[in-house]
Amino acid sequence: QSINEFLQAISQNTNSQSEASAQVNQLMERVETIAQSTAASVQEVTASLEELVFTGSTLTESVSQ
Repeated sequence: QSINEFLQAISQNTNSQSEASAQVNQLMERVETIAQSTAASVQEVTASLEELVFTGSTLTESVSQ
């Protein structure tokens, strides 16, 4: 193969790697977004459980009186 063919192959491989890198970056951004959403949901669930425990305690107190 000639030097030109090697250079073309290197160029094509570089382009393929750049495209793959861009796809990985996009996927990582999506993962980050999902992780943030999950964290927000966990906080909501935690707050709801705390409220449920408080309500249950209040109910227990009112029944025991």
